[in-house]
Amino acid sequence: MYNDDEGGVMEEAERNLAALTAAPDALEVLAEMNKKKELRAVDHGSVDYLPVRKNLYIVPRSLAKLTPAEVAERRLKLGVKVRGKGAPAPVSKFSEAGLSERIV
Repeated sequence: MYNDDEGGVMEEAERNLAALTAAPDALEVLAEMNKKKELRAVDHGSVDYLPVRKNLYIVPRSLAKLTPAEVAERRLKLGVKVRGKGAPAPVSKFSEAGLSERIV
């Protein structure tokens, strides 16, 4: 701080005021950082995509052999509730999950 006699206090206050007004507001900085960048629209009709196999789950033999009564018994035992059609039987071992040997 400067002495009042030299007029330094006023100069220091002016420098502080200039520094504060020159610095951006914290809210403005956050708003600028959070702005979402606009992506251009993609015409998917003009893009040549590779075919995708949509049925990725392969039912293991041990589950395929279960009767509907056995599937219902497993669901009851595990507390599994199912709505809709074609729900797979619940698995009780990792080997029944249809994962490859490398993953298991």
